[in-house]
Amino acid sequence: MKKIILYTFGIITLFLGCNSEKLNGHYHLIWNKDSKQFQTWNIRDNRMKINEEVCLDIDSCFTSKISFSGDTITVNPWVDFEFKAKYKIDKKGIVTMNGNSDTLWLIPSYKCITTKEYLEDKTKNFTDSLNLLSDIMVGEVAFPKNYENELMVLNSKDEPLYILNNEIIQRSKSEGFKIKKANNETVWVYVDNLVSVQSVLPIIEELFEKGYKIQYASVQEMENNEQIKLINRSFKNFNTSKKQFEIDYCEFCDKYQKSKIDSGINIKMLEVDKYIMNGKTDNLFQTRNSLVRYIIQNRTTRLNTQIEIEINGNTPFADYLTLIDELNWVHVETRITRYKGKMTQMLNG
Repeated sequence: MKKIILYTFGIITLFLGCNSEKLNGHYHLIWNKDSKQFQTWNIRDNRMKINEEVCLDIDSCFTSKISFSGDTITVNPWVDFEFKAKYKIDKKGIVTMNGNSDTLWLIPSYKCITTKEYLEDKTKNFTDSLNLLSDIMVGEVAFPKNYENELMVLNSKDEPLYILNNEIIQRSKSEGFKIKKANNETVWVYVDNLVSVQSVLPIIEELFEKGYKIQYASVQEMENNEQIKLINRSFKNFNTSKKQFEIDYCEFCDKYQKSKIDSGINIKMLEVDKYIMNGKTDNLFQTRNSLVRYIIQNRTTRLNTQIEIEINGNTPFADYLTLIDELNWVHVETRITRYKGKMTQMLNG
């Protein structure tokens, strides 16, 4: 397996003089100091790649070029456009870039580890690989080592391995997983893509009953490979029988506790990109759009609609997370909806 070199040990070298600045090393690009998210820039002799090792031979591979002219820095290209901004570099090597409307900070960073390295170290005694869904749309970012509690569900030939806070736990028919009660704690849940949903829900149900706040973890690849992205799950109730799990979930119910359900949408998941919604078969993108159109019709549908989704228990967990991510995007798309009358604006509800 090819090792990713991040140049975390490199010295950030600045040659001062007219148009002679030279950047080398591993940087975090920050565009909002209130946000935890960043983009990684790996730079060698003013040649940059986002989240990848920089090429040795500039003529043999695609790479971005960084140049300086007077008080202006140019990155060409940055993803798919040329970026220009006024800049200054302080004694710590931090490059402050003032563009047309935004300020960005390019910060030298050291001793960084990738999510891949972190997870390989955590699971090396249990499995050869842990495959996770990547680059979901909606969620909050975090460094994997900053967990309160950490559950890993690993794929195995017989049944999944459950590793809670670095220890294997097993399920018994009479006592479940014997998870201790939580004290307002959060657990980050990593599930291998191939593990079925029905293999995960029993331990999620027990975590919920023991008082844990549950967030599913996925990896990032596009912006940086040092953070994970977390999908929050606001479970309200589990009803379990021999035939099925019934799970009540509501992200914003606490804001509108007096709302009563008076309309419903029924969805059946056939596969990751095929759904039946109220009798009509469509792909996931169009199903999402249909949901948005229905929900924003009026204030009643905005607050009082229940969405019921039927999923086969053998569905791979990656497909399940893909669906959840799209449903979270529905909340984003309907975040601000305007109606006539006293209620002129409604936020997430």
